[in-house]
Amino acid sequence: PFLDALVARHVKQVVFVSLLGVAHNPMTPHHQIEKRIVELGLPYTFIRPSFFMQNLNTTHQADIVGHRDLFVPAGHGRTSFIDTRDIGATAAVVLRDPAYIGQKLDITGAQALTYADAAQIMTMELGVPITYSKPSLWRFRKVMLQRGLPKNYVNVMVMLYLITQLGNAKTVTTTLPNVLGRPAISFEQYVHDYRAEFLPKPLS
Repeated sequence: PFLDALVARHVKQVVFVSLLGVAHNPMTPHHQIEKRIVELGLPYTFIRPSFFMQNLNTTHQADIVGHRDLFVPAGHGRTSFIDTRDIGATAAVVLRDPAYIGQKLDITGAQALTYADAAQIMTMELGVPITYSKPSLWRFRKVMLQRGLPKNYVNVMVMLYLITQLGNAKTVTTTLPNVLGRPAISFEQYVHDYRAEFLPKPLS
């Protein structure tokens, strides 16, 4: 209904934040939404980011703060983490420039890290040891459901981490610096900026 409403209003551009590799993952909701936007003939720009750095200080924050552990079922796979601030900056640029209509922008961070790499960087930046326990997909799903997370959301996370395990999350592109005219925010900078989110709150 939302997309139909956009058609009725003759919007000039739809910027949809999708998913890196979505073209090869037809089971994802992002794939279905992209397909529907194209079918409706809406003027679109698809921004396809890699895995959000900020997932660590939201979805995975409790394990990092409470257990000093990255409880993520990514195996030894690499991820080209991207800062959501860079995604927002990219959206702001493409919304102001009609030259981006009809484009599909794969945007990533500047390097692909394993979660062991990420834990090491967090250890250095935070000054406390952060481990990476590499849970199985099954155990991760079970724990997330026990915590009360919605089943559909958990299933999407499991699918994304399976993609990571298979080595399909490591792509690094130069699209973001080409659009923004500056380098992507590094993982080190992200951890530095969000340092307080990863440490226990002081007693008041």
